[in-house]
Amino acid sequence: MRIGIDGIPLTGAKTGVGHYTLELARGLAQIADTDSFEFVTPARILSGDSKRDEWPANLSVTYREPNSLRKHWWTIGLPLYIRQSSLDLFIRHAKVPRMISTGGYHLKGSATTSAL
Repeated sequence: MRIGIDGIPLTGAKTGVGHYTLELARGLAQIADTDSFEFVTPARILSGDSKRDEWPANLSVTYREPNSLRKHWWTIGLPLYIRQSSLDLFIRHAKVPRMISTGGYHLKGSATTSAL
């Protein structure tokens, strides 16, 4: 299964949400080692204390550089990426839109980090 995770909390100095997101992703990737997990973000993830060399092999980062179309991340950029990459599940934060229109492509599911 291909699982996308909102990587925006990792693009700045990590707060509680950033730490939780990283540890949740690392934990899920370790216990579900046949699945693929990727942070999806329109901004670069800070390397700082994320220690990517300690990440499980099935956890990666996908950076989608904004352009004139994708600068509207939640309404255009992310749905476009989901459709193109055929993600099965997208894990988002409770403060982002619930409905992400994927232009006919149907995710198998969506979840919030607070639900996990």
